[in-house]
Amino acid sequence: HRDLHSFPTRRSSDLVGIDHEPIGSEVPREVVAHPSESGDALRLWVRKEAILKATGLGLQIDPTSFWIDEAGRPSPITGYDGPPLRVEDLDLDGFVAAIAQS
Repeated sequence: HRDLHSFPTRRSSDLVGIDHEPIGSEVPREVVAHPSESGDALRLWVRKEAILKATGLGLQIDPTSFWIDEAGRPSPITGYDGPPLRVEDLDLDGFVAAIAQS
């Protein structure tokens, strides 16, 4: 992204992943949503991107292969055996944004 934003984290030892996309960006549901998920595809995309960035695996993992529960915890992710992660939405003017942390 051309715009620069800073995001504080709780501890320097946390695994952290952040993603943000401009409001109104189009994301096809079939590339992001697990069959059990509903909700806005763009919001799902930034949440899953943040989680996958925190794992260090990125888009090597198919975003449709896992889901995120109501508390922001992802289901098991193939290839990730690190600490539990949780994703939260961020309030960022003009963007849909999320941060995932261990």
